[in-house]
Amino acid sequence: MELRAPALRWAALLTCVALAFCARPVASLAAQGSGPARTKGAAEPASETAIPAQGEGVPAPEPVAIPAPSFLVAEPTPNDNGTRITVRWPRLPSDREEEAAKAKWRYVVYIGVDPSWRWFECGALGADEGLITGEDISPFYPYRFSDGTEHFFIVSPLEVPGIAIHWLPAEKQSLDWLEGSRAALQQCESSLAVLKKTIEERELFIEKVARYRPVWEEKAKEQANAGTVFAWYLKSADKRERDLTEAIAAGRDGILDNLARYLLLNALIGAEVENAVRAMRAADLPDIERQLRDAEEAIRAEGATADRYDDYDRLSYARSLALIREAEADVAATAEKIVQEVLWRLDDLLRQAQLPPDLAKLGVQAESEAETDNAALAEALIDWHAALAKFERDSGPEAEKQWAEAQAGLDQAMRQWQGAMRSTVSTRLGAGKSVPPERDYLRPEISRLRPVVDACAARFRLMRKENERRPYCFRLGLATPTGERTKPFAFVASAAARPSLFDMSKLVNFIYAIGFTGAVLLMVVYVRHHPDVFVRRIPGLEAVDEAIGRATEMGKPVLFVHGLTGVGDIAVLASINILGRLARQIAAYDSDLLVVNNDALVYSLSQEVVQEAYLEAGRPDAYNPDNVFMVASDQFPYVAAVAGIMSRRQPAANFFMGYFFAESLILAETGAMTGAIQIAGTDSFTQLPFFITTCDYTLMGEELYAASAYLSRNARLLATLKAQDLGKSVLLAALPVGMGLSNLGLTWVKVIFTAYEKGF
Repeated sequence: MELRAPALRWAALLTCVALAFCARPVASLAAQGSGPARTKGAAEPASETAIPAQGEGVPAPEPVAIPAPSFLVAEPTPNDNGTRITVRWPRLPSDREEEAAKAKWRYVVYIGVDPSWRWFECGALGADEGLITGEDISPFYPYRFSDGTEHFFIVSPLEVPGIAIHWLPAEKQSLDWLEGSRAALQQCESSLAVLKKTIEERELFIEKVARYRPVWEEKAKEQANAGTVFAWYLKSADKRERDLTEAIAAGRDGILDNLARYLLLNALIGAEVENAVRAMRAADLPDIERQLRDAEEAIRAEGATADRYDDYDRLSYARSLALIREAEADVAATAEKIVQEVLWRLDDLLRQAQLPPDLAKLGVQAESEAETDNAALAEALIDWHAALAKFERDSGPEAEKQWAEAQAGLDQAMRQWQGAMRSTVSTRLGAGKSVPPERDYLRPEISRLRPVVDACAARFRLMRKENERRPYCFRLGLATPTGERTKPFAFVASAAARPSLFDMSKLVNFIYAIGFTGAVLLMVVYVRHHPDVFVRRIPGLEAVDEAIGRATEMGKPVLFVHGLTGVGDIAVLASINILGRLARQIAAYDSDLLVVNNDALVYSLSQEVVQEAYLEAGRPDAYNPDNVFMVASDQFPYVAAVAGIMSRRQPAANFFMGYFFAESLILAETGAMTGAIQIAGTDSFTQLPFFITTCDYTLMGEELYAASAYLSRNARLLATLKAQDLGKSVLLAALPVGMGLSNLGLTWVKVIFTAYEKGF
């Protein structure tokens, strides 16, 4: 048949285009044609990497050849906090994939800060793993449609095991030193208070026991049995006194240990400042700031290398340390004043304690007899930084061995320095020559360190985020069944993580929100021009006038009962809207309205709504605030009280609006026994059967939400109601279309009707 009409010809053309589009899923198109340009290596792009046989003693699988991937792509992972990167490469053909999976060969992903630096292993994937398929698309929509032709691996750079990124380990260590320094001082202060309390407790206990000991000893001698209660009193008193004495000695030793630790960390921070400034060859703080500005400009330049980031990190770290030390003019003098204060307070307390000779001896570690060697500590710190820099750049056992030796050497130097300082402060305390300080130094130093530690912690988080979002390089290699790593493929891909301006995983939610908002606005305009818009008849709402009129004729009140939920529940908000409409009509009829509540917020809201309704009806004098009242906050006391009101006041009409639980049948049955007209409305489907059987009319589910628009005929409310109906019509029409496309294998269509969240 010839298509002569232009409209029919255009319809046929569009149908053919749609069929051609559906024949090739969008997933495949997006996987092949979108995203960053694929990165190919300088060599081996089309060659096949032959898989060597396994080691001796392990049955070797059949020879398998895994071809080099045709591309390797690294790109920021969207819909996240901007700290992850996705690496993609094509999957093997199905026959090769089965062979590789059977032989247990795996892909290995490597990460590095620069192609010339060392590479760190991120993880390994089997030949049949890390594939985005149609069934597993939901966590990644709308990041990428895929028909399963690509592997993917999501990397958080700074969470890769063993990775060392520039000066972050040094920043973390200096932050730990600052926190440890403040914690040691806080522990000294609290331990001094505890020690004072323990000494006072021991003195009171000794004084108390001294009054009763002669009586206990006399009674114990009179009785031949050594296990008498008085002998037990004596043993318990001796044990308690010994425990208190040992606690005092332990508290003293703990204070000395924390004091020595504070001095160690204070010396380490000072040595770290000197090393950092010396490494930058800077004369002073302004010189460091000038170099830092130059490094920032170098990073902003296109094609910044890892060395540029390394210089910026070192300068920024040196500047932060210099600012910390500049805040106090003479750190060494302050530290000495703190030692003087702590030893004087401790000596004063120990004089009161009068410890026995065996516990008065200070506990000094045997290995700590040498004097503190600041030069050795600083040298160990310099070696640690040198080994860290080598470990960042070079791979292999030599760099790792040097790093481990430097870390062990620093730990050993720290132990020796702290032990020697512990011996020094113990000697000063034992000499008993402490003098009172000029003023209090301990507490001000703790207060000074608190904002310093917070600022350093904030800076560390900032530097970590900056390093997480810097460019990183990725390579792909293979792992044999025995765990050996083959030579990586030549491809190197690079990407920098970045935050997303929008959370694209909520794109469907956003589209539907925009669509529904547009539908509401469109319906508002339509309803204003067509106020007689059709709304399905709801018998329960049609009977409202009848119920209120019957109550007016009988001279009886109308009872309005809220559910048991608070204002955060949508059913309560809908019932408040209905209450306002009912209150205006009851005020016009000059009847009484009783509103019972079990929630304080709902009670306050109900009072305001009813009072405003009486004012709008022109009867503010008829409003009685005592008719809106709280009954009880618990479920069944509330039910008992409402049932009592029904029995005593005999209301002619009962309205049950809101969300109800097991009390629904008790309320409705009591109201039916009084002969009242009852209209109920709830979205609790478990209580609907009880209301249907005991009430005259029942609003079911969404009829409760539509009641305010139905009764008021407000244009905005009616527009919202009609927009909801429009949305439901669209979804109902989409059901058969979606079923047909799903039968054709186009499972990606489901994403259009699903509100997705981040799946990783």
